[in-house]
Amino acid sequence: MFDDVAAPSQIQSRAQEILERALAEERLGAPDGYALMQVTGSDLPAVLHAASVLRDRHKGHNVSYSRKVFIPLTNICRDRCGYCTFRKDPWEAGAKTMTPDEVLEVAEAGAKLGCKEALFSLGDKPEVLYPEYRDTLAEFGYRRTLDYLRAACELVLAHTPLLPMPIPD
Repeated sequence: MFDDVAAPSQIQSRAQEILERALAEERLGAPDGYALMQVTGSDLPAVLHAASVLRDRHKGHNVSYSRKVFIPLTNICRDRCGYCTFRKDPWEAGAKTMTPDEVLEVAEAGAKLGCKEALFSLGDKPEVLYPEYRDTLAEFGYRRTLDYLRAACELVLAHTPLLPMPIPD
């Protein structure tokens, strides 16, 4: 049925046709992807197997990664993206802006565990919207979140072997 794929029988004809084209290296369009996303039940193993074949064919079996320690500098954000589960308003439970000491503590712990990078995450310009966040930045000696991020990156660089990501310009 598929050149190098032993797929389960009785796969839906539309999905079968799409998988055959994918395995023949034909370019698929968005409607094809949507159709494959609808495959369930006993037909799903054929889709997963075809994906595995294509991955092995084009990417091989090697998996690489970079050991990173996650440093959530602040989860306070001015934006309200519908998909985000990270952001908080300053008054919400779980709203947090890390102090420089907390940043360094997490970075040092990551370095001890063999991490190579410090991955900073943060909300987008919360100082534009929230006076209480501006007060927090002022306590740390900064006017903008990006200035605080730069300082946090410099702190990590000065005291650990970690490479901060991102390093703002």
